[in-house]
Amino acid sequence: MTEATILILEDDLALIRLYGKVMRKAGYEVAEATNLQEAREQLSKARFDVFICDMRLGAERGIDLLVEQKAFLQEKRTQVVVVSAEEQYRDLCRQMGIDLFFSKPVSPSELTRMVERLLSSTT
Repeated sequence: MTEATILILEDDLALIRLYGKVMRKAGYEVAEATNLQEAREQLSKARFDVFICDMRLGAERGIDLLVEQKAFLQEKRTQVVVVSAEEQYRDLCRQMGIDLFFSKPVSPSELTRMVERLLSSTT
């Protein structure tokens, strides 16, 4: 069995490093993006089992990428986890069928547990 792959989209450099570190420590292969263009490039290069997506990325919004890539992510069976300090996105994510929504701050251990649960439910 191959290790699961995770894409993290987060513009806060401290958080992306932290999330990446804990996901790698949990045994996952991790790719990182700090803006929408980088995330699009990563998604075009590889299939990801999980996509951890922040909603506010400076002037950009992660929800725009999720709307744009919804069919692609579903086709690739990529599980989406939204991490946001902005609760107004929770209902929109639910309507889109987003797998998980976490309000910031989220502990790395909680995020790891949820990713592990997501991945175990798809195998």
